[in-house]
Parts: sequence; C-alpha cells; structure tokens
Amino acid sequence: MPTVVKLDEKDIAILDMLCKNSRASTVEIATNTGLSPDSVARRIKNMEKDGVIEHYTIWINNTMLGQQYFKVLVSLHSIDSSSKHEIISYLSAEPKVVYIVNALGPWQLEMDVEAKSIEEVREIMRRFMKRFASSISDYTTLSIYDEYKFRFFERGLFERS
Repeated sequence: MPTVVKLDEKDIAILDMLCKNSRASTVEIATNTGLSPDSVARRIKNMEKDGVIEHYTIWINNTMLGQQYFKVLVSLHSIDSSSKHEIISYLSAEPKVVYIVNALGPWQLEMDVEAKSIEEVREIMRRFMKRFASSISDYTTLSIYDEYKFRFFERGLFERS
C-alpha cells in the first residue's frame, strides 16, 4: 500500500495554482502563497519526489486541429485479467485512442477517441470488435461537444470542516 503524503495549506495552494497554470513561475506562486520562491521550489520538488506531482501537461483544443472527441463505453463478458490486459494493450497501441479507463459498472472500459469523423471511430470499433468479438457484449459511442470542467486537482476536496 502506498504511503499517504500529508499536505499542508501551502502545499495545497501551490497545487491549486499549478493546476490552473502549470507554467506559473515560482515567483508568481510565491506572491500568491506568501512563501519565498526558494520555498515554493523546494515544496514542488518534494511533491514531485513523493509522487504527489507526477506530470505537467498541456491541454490541446483538438477542434482547432480538425479533430472531434468521442467517448466509447464498452461492456465486456466475464473475462479473466489476461484477456482484459490483452484488450487494454491493443487499445493502447491504437493512435486515436487517447485515454482508457478500467471501470466498475454497466461498462468495464471507457475510452476517449480523438478522430476526424464518426466514420473513423466506426472503423476503429469495427477492427476492435473483429479482434475481440468473443469478449465484448456491447458498446456505446458518445460524441462530446464541449467539456465544461476538467481538473486533475480540486482544492475543495482538502478543505477541513
């Protein structure tokens, strides 16, 4: 079991600012948190070392690149972990599949697909179904038009009552 890392209010404030702008400078963060830039840098380095911060990333507006965003919800028959691993490996190698979630519920896999058209998604799913027909019971494709909130960190989860 992983070690739980304790964060104080300053660490949480730093994470909140980095979540809003991962390119914020230590000086900018220091100004907003009341810490020195050296202290901010040290805290960020410690959170990286402790595994609290794993990645810094960009968020691309794919519609500006002629891409559409789809979510595919896949229901699987009762399968073993080896078969599920084979499916996830296959989907991981598909360039248009950008995110895969192993879920518990009416569907067992959720995947995000960025493609030029629904026809391209249909072709991906046709190949997927052909390869894993005995493992898939059903799937649903959703076309995502807008995302209104997506944050990897929410400060409110840490507020103490």
